[in-house]
Amino acid sequence: MSQLWIDVIKNTSTPIVELPFRGEDPIDIYPERYMADIPSADCWEIAHRHKMEIFDDFDPGCSVLLFGSGHSFWANFAQSLPNIAKVSVLDYIPEAGLGLNSGIDFYCDDILTKDITGKYDYVFSAHTVEHFNREQVLTRILPACTAAADKAVVFLVPYGIAWSDEPSHKCLFYETDELAVKAKRYKIIRDGVELVLWFTE
Repeated sequence: MSQLWIDVIKNTSTPIVELPFRGEDPIDIYPERYMADIPSADCWEIAHRHKMEIFDDFDPGCSVLLFGSGHSFWANFAQSLPNIAKVSVLDYIPEAGLGLNSGIDFYCDDILTKDITGKYDYVFSAHTVEHFNREQVLTRILPACTAAADKAVVFLVPYGIAWSDEPSHKCLFYETDELAVKAKRYKIIRDGVELVLWFTE
C-alpha cells in the first residue's frame, strides 16, 4: 500500500546534518555498474515502488527529467509508464547513456557547473542529492532543478541514518530539516528508510 503524503510544517526547521568528509564520490565505480545488463536483482521491485509512491502522482502526458539517472534501466522503465509521455536523463557519467530506449534524451553534464538543459513538467532524483554537501543542495541543486521543472521537483533520499555508512554520502535528511521545509509535502517510505520530498514553486 502506498504511503500518504503529509503537508510540510513551515514554521520550524533544523539544519541539514552534514556527515564528516570521508572522500569524494568514487566515480570510477559507476561506469561498470551502468554497463551491466541489470543493475541489481531487486531493481524491478524498486522501480514498481517508485511508480506506486511517486510516478503515479505525475499528471498524464507529462515530461520527466531523471537527475542522477544512473543505469538506463530506470529511464527505460519510466518511459514505459502510461502517464509519462517524455523522459530525459541527466548524469555526469557518460555510461549512464548506454542502453537508453529510443526517444530518451541524454545529457552528460555536471549540474554544479552547467545549468539543466530544457524544461520539464517534473524533475525526479533518486538517491543522488545525498552525494552533495549542504551548501550545494540548498544553493545549487534545488534551485537548478526547480528552474527546470514546471510542476514539481521530487527528491527521493535516504531517511536519517539509512545508508549513512556510504563513504560518498555527505548529508542526512529528515522531514524537519531546512531542505524539507522548502517542500510542499513529504512521505517516509520503505519501512522508514527513504524520504520523498515534493517541491513546487
